[in-house]
Amino acid sequence: MRVPLAHYDQLIAEELAGIISPADQAALDAAKAEFPEVYKLWEEKHAAFADKEIQEWAEQKMAPPVVSKKRFVFRYKRMMLVAAVIIPFLYLLFRWSPIPQEVYLSSSSHIQLILDNGKVIDLSYLGDSIPLDLRKHDLPIESSSGELATLYVPEGKDLKITLSESTEITINSASCLRFPLSFHDDKHRHVSVSGEAYFKVSKDAHHPFAVIVQKDTVLVLGTEFNVKNYGKANAQVALVEGKVRLQTGEKSLVLNPGVMGTFTKNGIDTATVDTSAMLSWKRGVYIYKEETLEEVFKVLARWTGKKVAFQYHPPKGKLFTGQFDKNDLREFFEGLLRQGIECTMEGERIEVKQRQNVETENMHIPKEVPARKMD
Repeated sequence: MRVPLAHYDQLIAEELAGIISPADQAALDAAKAEFPEVYKLWEEKHAAFADKEIQEWAEQKMAPPVVSKKRFVFRYKRMMLVAAVIIPFLYLLFRWSPIPQEVYLSSSSHIQLILDNGKVIDLSYLGDSIPLDLRKHDLPIESSSGELATLYVPEGKDLKITLSESTEITINSASCLRFPLSFHDDKHRHVSVSGEAYFKVSKDAHHPFAVIVQKDTVLVLGTEFNVKNYGKANAQVALVEGKVRLQTGEKSLVLNPGVMGTFTKNGIDTATVDTSAMLSWKRGVYIYKEETLEEVFKVLARWTGKKVAFQYHPPKGKLFTGQFDKNDLREFFEGLLRQGIECTMEGERIEVKQRQNVETENMHIPKEVPARKMD
């Protein structure tokens, strides 16, 4: 049984904030007794909350102390301790913090919807014919306004979803989207994302739309933009149409079309980008420029769900420029072969090795990887 850690993570935050319901408290206590991983998570969060420096800050309402990045509290402590000062602010931050991808990425090869009550809905029954349209009640569940769910898209998959208020989101491989199943009674439209997703936001000036990326926020009215937020890399937002405001701490700026903003520890960096190339992932094409072979195959593995084994590593400093189509890798492999790198593929494994001293036509070129094309 896979334990829904994201659900219990939220209950622990509500417990620390003093707003947990009796029923949820009982459920949390039962989970602590039954599942060691839940109890470990509970201990870590309570230990962070009990830190002396943070408690003194909370009581005196002073500036938060500097915390070592090596300590667990770096990511969660400020959010937790704000509860001692402003409980509603804590709940908003926790409700919309993106769920760490590692919670889900090894759990299933199927697209799944994880509800906050711990229920998991396997969406593979829809087949490759999805997009999923929540306006048409495509899900076999009853939901109330504001109820949250997390959509998990594993490696080798992608998905287009239309939210109940008509915003269209295309979700790339190895990504999670957290969103309300219904927006009908909400004054604000908030979602959060880990991984990569393209947003085409439904215009509604009276109900602002916001995307939470790590601890940062993208505020929009009606626009199209791409969010990339994998692992420990700095989150990036590239604007295609309209305007968005990026917010991190006390710093903010407005992006114009063709500009990408990157959240850094010092604020927000901007750069002009070719958005058509950046968005080529929507049609299954990855365009890379001066990247290491390892970086290129990391993306390929994520997009195809294949495991990559390196028997050969190019000289340090050697960079590659080109592209691959995940729906047909033959041309990509042939291009590498001409550069002295041979790729063989058997089942779910791709092996990368140095080309042997034989004629090109005798080399083994893998067949294309079958993959579903996006609309």
